[in-house]
Formats: sequence, structure tokens, C-alpha cells
Amino acid sequence: MKKIVLNYLVITSLAVAAVFTSCGGSVGGFSNAKWEYKVFDHNTGEGSFEELNKKLNELGAEGWELVSSGTCKISGGYHSSNVLYLKRKL
Repeated sequence: MKKIVLNYLVITSLAVAAVFTSCGGSVGGFSNAKWEYKVFDHNTGEGSFEELNKKLNELGAEGWELVSSGTCKISGGYHSSNVLYLKRKL
């Protein structure tokens, strides 16, 4: 009986260690990483998709990661601006 309990504890410990390391060493999928954020304004009427791709590749080379995009109303809602939200680890 003691051997079964010991085997169970060893297997459970190994399973917990495997889950812990597969999450990048974080508990519950969360890490203690610190992030820096950037809001990049890009109006589709200005420039081309090639220019946008070039800028995003430059930002990616600097460690920035695109996490979301959206449209913001500006000037009392009469104009809108396309924005990209980026983050990178500090």
C-alpha cells in the first residue's frame, strides 16, 4: 500500500512539473513578465498596405507584437482613426 501511495505521489509530482514547465514556468498560464504598450495610428487612406507591412515588420524586429486593432472616434465622433495595439516585454 505504501508503494502505491509513493508511486502516486511521484507520478502526480511529475505531472505538475510538466504542466508548470509547459506554461513557460508560470502558474496557471500567467507569468510575471512586465509589458510595454504602444498604440500605432494608421489611417487606411494614408499610405499603402506595403508601407503598413514594412512598418509592422520594423516594429516586430524591435520586439513589438500586435495584440489587437480597432477604430477610434476622434474630433467629437466626426472622424475615425484606425489604430493598432502592440506590446513587448520590458
